[in-house]
Amino acid sequence: MAKPIKSLPIPNTDQIKALLEGRVYQLLKDYVAERVYDCRPYLTVKRRDIIEYLRAHPEAALACFNRNKEQRKHVLHDIAKIEEYGEAYRVYWLDHGKPHSVHTFPSLAEALAEFVLIDIGKY
Repeated sequence: MAKPIKSLPIPNTDQIKALLEGRVYQLLKDYVAERVYDCRPYLTVKRRDIIEYLRAHPEAALACFNRNKEQRKHVLHDIAKIEEYGEAYRVYWLDHGKPHSVHTFPSLAEALAEFVLIDIGKY
């Protein structure tokens, strides 16, 4: 028997967890019958919701930061990056080893919200 499709919109907490864990397209399989090539129309969560979630769940923020730092440390082009920058965090697009659109944030929660939105093309 086929798994039933859940009704939209996707709950904010589920969207946030999927963004942080890099499994947005896996989540969408529960809500959309056809193959999805652009997840943006289905993600309705707002930046402030992501920041609030991350502030309430600092362990999730740290896990996401560490996972992305490790996965992307040797990639030098066409990718969103997040890094510690003194007492702050920087988010930017790396193009052929050169950072572009660099934004500095005072907290990990704010930086990760920017990072996950950039990573899926919602900036």
